[in-house]
Amino acid sequence: MNVRFLETFVWLAQLRNFRMTAEKLHTTQAAVSSRIATLEQDFGVRLFDRGARDVTLTLDGSKALVYAVRLVRTMHEMRECMGNRKLYVGTVRIGVIESIIHSWFPQFVASVHQSYPQLEIELTDDTTIHLIDQFSRGNLDLVLQTDSIVGPMVQNLPLCDLPLRWVAATRLGLHNEALTLADLVAFPILSFSRNSGPHKFIERLFDHHVGSPVRVFIVVPRTPIQSPRSNSFSSAHAASPISSRRKYN
Repeated sequence: MNVRFLETFVWLAQLRNFRMTAEKLHTTQAAVSSRIATLEQDFGVRLFDRGARDVTLTLDGSKALVYAVRLVRTMHEMRECMGNRKLYVGTVRIGVIESIIHSWFPQFVASVHQSYPQLEIELTDDTTIHLIDQFSRGNLDLVLQTDSIVGPMVQNLPLCDLPLRWVAATRLGLHNEALTLADLVAFPILSFSRNSGPHKFIERLFDHHVGSPVRVFIVVPRTPIQSPRSNSFSSAHAASPISSRRKYN
């Protein structure tokens, strides 16, 4: 059943005039008449008695009007709800790597809460590899990490570039001297988890420019954080993409 036809029926019942109803709905009298005729055919009853100047509801029309008003009001409420982000409710499960948590993630969370105050967020803090695994298993809705994810109904979006810097312990006594990649081979290098984007980048960098292996030590990830009123999104890599799964019913 067409809700516009019911809305036409409600306005005609109030205004009792085809011309005024057409003006109210920004349409023609013929369109109003056609809509009412279609409703009468669907219901199998006459909704109005037509007079020379106006129309009046029949007994069946009066009964139908009660339900039509409810349906039209419900549709208006639904449109208002769907257009108001502040009314969105539910839970979003977001996985995030530490680099993002300690950079722009707090501002992101604040922005989400401002736009969707009733949205509940669950946050998981882990490495890219573990986040992708949890995302693939359906345990996360969104991941903010460093690698793109390939799969059905998955969308990857680039978010930002996170710069990488060489940082050395003061006890090495380098004193701001310029070092080449060949010089760095002599030092153990601390990096992200094995097989992560930054880890692979460092291995490729030394293999391409130096041609000799480098000792790369990994950071052991801490226990993942899960909080009931936090946030959950997913992204990847230095050019941090978002990966999100789209569900269709």
